[in-house]
Amino acid sequence: MRILLFILISFFVFGAPVRANEQSFEDWRTGFMERAIAKGFDADLVRGTFANLTPDPEVLKRDGTQPEFTRTIADYLKGVLSEGRIAQGRKMLANNADVFEKISTFYHIPPEVLVAVWGLESAYGRIQGNFDVIRSLATLAHDGRRQKWAEGELFAVLQILTNGHASRNEMKGAWAGAMGQTQFLPSSYLAYAVDWDHDGHKDIWASSADALASTANYLSRNGWRADEPWGVEVELPTDFPYALAEDTVLSIGSWSVRSAVRADHAIWSMKEQGRPAWLILPAGYKGPAFLVSKNFQVFKKIQ
Repeated sequence: MRILLFILISFFVFGAPVRANEQSFEDWRTGFMERAIAKGFDADLVRGTFANLTPDPEVLKRDGTQPEFTRTIADYLKGVLSEGRIAQGRKMLANNADVFEKISTFYHIPPEVLVAVWGLESAYGRIQGNFDVIRSLATLAHDGRRQKWAEGELFAVLQILTNGHASRNEMKGAWAGAMGQTQFLPSSYLAYAVDWDHDGHKDIWASSADALASTANYLSRNGWRADEPWGVEVELPTDFPYALAEDTVLSIGSWSVRSAVRADHAIWSMKEQGRPAWLILPAGYKGPAFLVSKNFQVFKKIQ
């Protein structure tokens, strides 16, 4: 009852929540093109890129039913961590050992981390998405819920096209605008993509070497610590102070004093005990628990 009362009061004080843009798509598109040209982008490029765009209803449908938010963590993990995907990852590591070794040595990112991102994001390059990235982002921008973000990504798209990094037809990807074998958003592509194979093209779509090196560059420049794992599964006693989960940063030694022990029952080294970590419970207090490091935060930044 109190929740309903709060919603009712909020409605009268603030008005009904609005998601969709009240503009027509055509009006939004015209206004965006004008702003893009005012920013200095070539008028012919802008018009050629956006003039005939229409919204994609499939994008809006998927935006409201993302599996990360509509399924339990257990069900979600079953879908993304199959034995087949893990076996394929080991095969890809072996088949591309030289590339992984050189990229790992240069960026100080473990090959296992890179192959895991590769497998999760595109099934090792096989499933990159066939959505028109520009149309998808324009649809999300007009929708209004994430307009500022989506328009920023569209400006990044125009910069990619202006720089000649990719053609209009190459700009294919997932429904929300992520592209290539490790699913970079356009802004991330501009900031982190590299031409590892030195063919003059930062090709995260067709070149696995470029995609993997770009991912390593992304992780490295966002603060990856080479001497730390992303996290360790732990077991907790029944009387554990769960209020400390999610936000409290303590040394692993301090978590250990509170009876958090490694799930594999190994002993924390002295170096490990001094590291800062925080506790996450992805399935609630009845599910698995992990002490995670700064590298976990770096993972969360991937986009």
